[in-house]
Amino acid sequence: MSKTTAPGMGLLRGALAAALLATGAAQAGLPVTEHVLANGMRFLLIEDHTAPTIMGAWVAHVGSSNETPGQTGLTHLLEHMMFKGTKAIGTKNLGKDLDLIARQEGLMEAMRMRSRDLLLDVRQGKAATLAEAQQADAECKRLEEEFQKLVVEQRDNMIPNEFDQIMQKNGELFGNAFTSQDMTAYFNVLPANKLELWFWLESDRLINPVFREFYAERDVVYEERRMRTEATPIGVHEEAVNSIFWQASPYHWPIIGWPSDVAELSMAQAQDYHHTWYGPGNVTGILTGDFTTKEAIQLAERYFGRMEARPAPPALVTLEPVQLGEVRYTGEAEINPTVNFRYHCGGFKHVDSGALQVLASLLSGETGRLQLNLVQKQKQAVRAWAYYERMKHEGAFQVEAEAAQGVDNATLEVALDAELRRLADETVPARELQKIKNAFFVDTYREQQNAMRAGFELISSAGMGDWHEQEAFSARIQAVTAEDVQRVARQILRKENRMVTWWVRKAGSQVAVEPEGLSTLPAEMQEATRQGLSGIKQMSDKAALSDLKGQLESSPGADANEATMNRLLLEAVSTRLAALEAQGGAK
Repeated sequence: MSKTTAPGMGLLRGALAAALLATGAAQAGLPVTEHVLANGMRFLLIEDHTAPTIMGAWVAHVGSSNETPGQTGLTHLLEHMMFKGTKAIGTKNLGKDLDLIARQEGLMEAMRMRSRDLLLDVRQGKAATLAEAQQADAECKRLEEEFQKLVVEQRDNMIPNEFDQIMQKNGELFGNAFTSQDMTAYFNVLPANKLELWFWLESDRLINPVFREFYAERDVVYEERRMRTEATPIGVHEEAVNSIFWQASPYHWPIIGWPSDVAELSMAQAQDYHHTWYGPGNVTGILTGDFTTKEAIQLAERYFGRMEARPAPPALVTLEPVQLGEVRYTGEAEINPTVNFRYHCGGFKHVDSGALQVLASLLSGETGRLQLNLVQKQKQAVRAWAYYERMKHEGAFQVEAEAAQGVDNATLEVALDAELRRLADETVPARELQKIKNAFFVDTYREQQNAMRAGFELISSAGMGDWHEQEAFSARIQAVTAEDVQRVARQILRKENRMVTWWVRKAGSQVAVEPEGLSTLPAEMQEATRQGLSGIKQMSDKAALSDLKGQLESSPGADANEATMNRLLLEAVSTRLAALEAQGGAK
């Protein structure tokens, strides 16, 4: 089944939009062809012959919010396992490979049974942690030794990273994957003449995955958690804040999983999870770039059409209850004093999502109210931002400010509250509102004229459940009135609807100095960059750092914000490499 829809630009309002229309620039974006295979897998295709490249992607409609207690982190671990090869890729001898995996599973099941007994020792206070109890247990040691012998044998039979090697040998420009609360996506940018290769490799990865080195990769994820969460100034605190803010919603747990859950995840659980959530009816393929739609559909039928249809996975039924009173949290860390407000609100496709986005834009940015009033005029803060988290099942609206030198959190909270009250008490001037709409209009227009950027937008909207929301959200923003902004501010920005977090500097810690340019990035990019910088500081593998440096140097960024983020990460990698060289690091 195929149909072609040209996404509109929403409601064309304001002087800038009119000017674009007058020059013929504001035309409909690149047309999207939708095709559904007999097994239920959906494809979204954007044919664009501007450059001889393609971006191929597929998104599984499963994220950490689809997990259950005791198996948190499984979605993210499964993403890692999907790079371990297939029955045809990654092994010298498939029969031997599968036999070794089966024998490993037998030993792991024996270790799991023993660990259940040891878990009682932890709960009764006889051991501090399960890991400590396992290390002291003679039976666990014996089983682990047997297991490691099989791991060595398996690695001798493997062709490591063969999937990535095939992609790179065939001119891959970029490839990666990510897991969020609501989706898991895989994407590659390749020369246009490798279109069929992409279809074969990705369909094989989806249909015939082999989870080699499962438990070693589980340890890698555990280490990733340590670097990204436990080794950062407020990482563990942020997990605690998130788990308090979400009472019932599965957004309550971290994407990477609770450490005790990750340590006990099994291959059987991963295989069951893959069967449930990676069926063709729960996957959307996305292809943009230099191809013909007819050929792409034929290849989709030939390769992904091989998958057998599966029952629909279970729907998420839990709704977050209404919060009845303000919640507060204070965390001590090596961080400058900071105040954060987080409010419950609607998420993806909510009727007020446009007004919430406008509200965030009014407050954020170099010309936003928080920057102009709290930072520049009152000098109460050194940075301040607002961010609307538009997730699939729920939403959250965050406002944050970092205190200026000599300003305490109590004073900063009062100032932040005053700015938010203005939005509830006063109507936003028409000129200020139109400026926000115009900026969003231009950003949307640029995205729709670039096939690759449009492809990533499709990953996001399709991954949340409806790729048409891309257009609907733009229209919703252009339709927002000053009265809408005031109404939503009054409805959402209430004390009983929020969690207030105070970050206070830990005694003896030094004032954190952020690199130049970080404060100019949008809020979500600032946080991602901070996490990246923190992770780089923890890295000690010079080969991995050198590889990361090469990737950053080859990807300068599609716009000014991405270029700034890239520069900051590249500087951190170079600094870390120099420090390791000075220390005489072994790797």
